[in-house]
Amino acid sequence: MEIEKKGDLDSNWEDIYTLLKNGDWKAAGEFCEKRMRDSYKSPAFLTAVKCVRFWSNAYEEADLAVNKYLHAQKLTAAWGSFAGHFHDQFSTFERGVHLIRRKVFADALLDFLQILHEDTSATEEKNLFLLIGRCYKFLGDFEKAFAILQRAYRIDKQNAEVLAELADTFSLQGDNVKAKLFFSEAFYLDPKKINLNFIETIYIKRLADLLTNEYNIKKEDLVEWIPVYATALKVFNIRRELLSHELRDLKQRIQMLEDKDPVGITVPRLIYAYCRLISHLQAMPHAESNHYEIGILLNKIKGLNGDVFNKLIK
Repeated sequence: MEIEKKGDLDSNWEDIYTLLKNGDWKAAGEFCEKRMRDSYKSPAFLTAVKCVRFWSNAYEEADLAVNKYLHAQKLTAAWGSFAGHFHDQFSTFERGVHLIRRKVFADALLDFLQILHEDTSATEEKNLFLLIGRCYKFLGDFEKAFAILQRAYRIDKQNAEVLAELADTFSLQGDNVKAKLFFSEAFYLDPKKINLNFIETIYIKRLADLLTNEYNIKKEDLVEWIPVYATALKVFNIRRELLSHELRDLKQRIQMLEDKDPVGITVPRLIYAYCRLISHLQAMPHAESNHYEIGILLNKIKGLNGDVFNKLIK
């Protein structure tokens, strides 16, 4: 794939960067139309055209929202759709995508903060804290992102989406131990709550690409299989001994999943539950006494997926 270089776009393209930075989608569209004939073969130009069209429509739709919350929510949701559809093309127009991202999340953050300051009842709304934290994260202000995501976490420590955002923030700050612990917990609690289009952690992105390209796993099932292969490939390599209530919950979940037919998402969820129990057994004092139980769990995994089993025992 051709990467955006100075030679791809003449000096006049500084104009479009300014337009994108300011969110002037109409002028950016007119700019692209004028240069369509001369630049239509440039990957950077073609990506720019798609970006401008997408965000022109997205802002038009967001501007129809009846209040600030819905306006900001539509913008952030649009980024999720944008990243999901065009992430393979981002490298051809990196500077432009970066400017668009900053514009989108800065606009959304302004709306969310006004709601927070104007509506005192919103201070207990964990979803608002989550969305504000996500905006700060995408704007690169990890300290503020972490502070407000912690507020959401204190309200609901079992919210997988909040845990995933905290994990992503830890990762972007370079704290991989906490990042992996929080990611592991988030994927265990409710993988379907995790929107991969909002996750920036490189090893999660690489796992998603690996599972898509080499294992042909459907996009909607990636969140189910990522924790399985993250464990099998030693990406999630931080073990911890579970608390008594966590162990009880895990064993109940395993029993429930074992009672179901091993099809669909039951398979990765059951494998990941077995992996979580193995990790617990390995983290316990005198873990060597748990070899027999670990062996039984590994054999159960082997019966469900031989490839995962082979990777686990390497």
